[in-house]
Amino acid sequence: MGERIARVPGWCHIAEDSVWDEMPRDPHSPRTEAEKAAVQRRVVALVAQRVHESTNVALDFILYEAPPQPIVYYQTELAKLGVQVITYVLCPSVEQILERQAKRGNSHDSQAGLSERRRNAQHQVACARSADIDCAWLVDSLDNSIEMTYQHFFRARVEE
Repeated sequence: MGERIARVPGWCHIAEDSVWDEMPRDPHSPRTEAEKAAVQRRVVALVAQRVHESTNVALDFILYEAPPQPIVYYQTELAKLGVQVITYVLCPSVEQILERQAKRGNSHDSQAGLSERRRNAQHQVACARSADIDCAWLVDSLDNSIEMTYQHFFRARVEE
């Protein structure tokens, strides 16, 4: 969705996964708290830089924690910098997550077995639908393509 939003003039896309990919680490090893903190600080700096350049930012990341520490962290740290944050949580199905992984073609996705990727996708869906997520943030993308989800939930806000 971030890539779709970034096709609109005045917007860019920052993916937390890209920052993780810059880290000198085995992508299959468990992420440490120190690594997570370093990645999140780097993401905040990237977002702040782009906003300073008068660019809107669609930041995306995988929600794999309940309570949603990354959401709270980004909201808090960006607000300290005077950046307006609007939060949306996409709620795809497990099958949609697996399909999107296949389309992305990331090596760390393809190297993991299907059962492991399915377990991870189930965990992501559970985190997105947990009681820790404000229901006002939820975007139900079930049975919708990325374009349909964009048109229905994001177009009016992004293109205003």
